[in-house]
Amino acid sequence: MFASELKKLLLPFFILIIVGVVLLTNRSFESEIMHLALELLLWLNIGWFLAKSVNLWAIVVNNYFQIVTPKLLKDITIFMIFVFTVVGILAIVLKFPIGGIFITSGIASIFVGLLLKNVLTDIFSGIILNIELPYKIGDFIEIENGIKGKVVDINWRTTTIKPISTNIYNIIPNKVMIAMVIKNYNRPNEYYRQYVELKLAFSVEPSHAISILTAAVQAVEEKFKNTKTDAVIMGIDDGGIRYRIRYWIPEFLLQHHMRTRVVTSVMKHLYQAGITPLYNPQDLFVATMPIKEEHNLQHILSRILLFEVFTDEELAKLTKHSNTIIKKADEVIVSENDTKRSLYVILEGLVKLEKEENNQQELLKTLEAGDIFGEFSLLTNEKYFVTITTITKTVLCEIEEIDIRDILQNRPEIITDLSKTLAKHTLLNKDCYLKVANDVDAKDISNETLAERFLKDIQKAFG
Repeated sequence: MFASELKKLLLPFFILIIVGVVLLTNRSFESEIMHLALELLLWLNIGWFLAKSVNLWAIVVNNYFQIVTPKLLKDITIFMIFVFTVVGILAIVLKFPIGGIFITSGIASIFVGLLLKNVLTDIFSGIILNIELPYKIGDFIEIENGIKGKVVDINWRTTTIKPISTNIYNIIPNKVMIAMVIKNYNRPNEYYRQYVELKLAFSVEPSHAISILTAAVQAVEEKFKNTKTDAVIMGIDDGGIRYRIRYWIPEFLLQHHMRTRVVTSVMKHLYQAGITPLYNPQDLFVATMPIKEEHNLQHILSRILLFEVFTDEELAKLTKHSNTIIKKADEVIVSENDTKRSLYVILEGLVKLEKEENNQQELLKTLEAGDIFGEFSLLTNEKYFVTITTITKTVLCEIEEIDIRDILQNRPEIITDLSKTLAKHTLLNKDCYLKVANDVDAKDISNETLAERFLKDIQKAFG
């Protein structure tokens, strides 16, 4: 684009040089008309050259300073060059007394200004907007009357905003825009923070609630690791404690998508912890209110794929002897090559699975509330092939080998169903598990092959 604009300057430049040299070397012409024509051609070429240079300078500013020159500013500059050229031709070439013209035009401009007051207000407002640049073409903005969308054009009189959800453009006079409070979602950068609020009962300890909500929002996007994503208390009223979950939006178009993901994650983590957000106390509920079930382990295990083959009595036996463990953030739960035969259910919080590669820890997967790990170590007596570390404060349910041995010995036929379920669970997470299982081909493995392998391993591990 720079080269094409530069080519457009060559013709007026050469004509300017040639006419200038002719006028300088031949100060006296036999024909006065010839001299007048050359001077007129000189001034026209000066105006032509300067007008063509405007686009070139706009490209230079855009490439080197990353500033998009508004179309309105270029139009004003070209108009001023045109006025300068006309005045020069009248005053210098034609020797026309322009003082009288200015006086006459000044009087006429008063009447024109009165007739076109609104139009001129819009034009000058547009000039101010282009100088101050509270927004530019391509920015996503919201003005105080509720209009929100992308700026697609700024011309002499109006600003055009395209809403996200419709193709109906909002064309707003510049004099209205200059008087509005404007939110620019692209300034000072693409990231900006939003929040979701909810209310929890007084019976939920605030530090406990903040830990759960923080883990929930951090589970949504790994980009949050370098941003201030958290949960804070906003206040207390008669109904309970109000919490605000704060998170960052990487770009404006993702705002609804990110809000959906954050709310979904928050509800999942609260449900997993047995906590129900408070309803509006003014609502009338006909049905029975949900009962708060904080860490009902049997109910939690029944929702996990691996434990679907167990009866209610067997789940009750498992949970009776299980241990509840609380880990701080950045605390190692198990290390790579650990031989501990335990399965862990994440009740609250967030953990990460890492494997050492070239003396560095490679992140394989992030697990959150409701997920499990250690199933291979518990059922097949394999060593842990990853290091598992907490990201936030985490509450775990630990099921040891001795807790499940009696169930398998009393009902050995469950092993076949358990091996099939373990195979299905593995294939659902094959990007992580099969990546580190050197004896399994992740591309060709089938559910039946895995189930047969796990059946032998479980039988061997439990005798």
